[in-house]
Amino acid sequence: MVAAILSDLTVTLVGQPGSYWHHPETMHEANSVSRLFLGYGWWAYFLYDLVYAWGAFQLVSKLPRVIALVSVFAFIFGHFNGVSCWFFYQWRMGMETPVIFGVLLGVLIVLLALSCTSTRREEIITDK
Repeated sequence: MVAAILSDLTVTLVGQPGSYWHHPETMHEANSVSRLFLGYGWWAYFLYDLVYAWGAFQLVSKLPRVIALVSVFAFIFGHFNGVSCWFFYQWRMGMETPVIFGVLLGVLIVLLALSCTSTRREEIITDK
């Protein structure tokens, strides 16, 4: 989830016009909250996104398991959409780019899920 959020942060900053770096009011962003922070400069947006990612992580860490999983995937899909819009609509990189990004996110999810499962199995085995 955090990787998807930080990917969205990265492509949003990379996608800003050259004028943005000296005149933040020339930002290019559809999300009104992100737009607000981008208007104060890249550092404000960066800090906002780090706090947002930390808060999202804290939230899903404290929620019950099923609700946490639903929330994690909601965050992942939301930020996947944000990154994909930059790739497909803004940068005209074709449909392949969001698909490749989706495959990479999927691989990361499966690898993390399998590593957590194997760690849990080891804990169960050593507890017996």
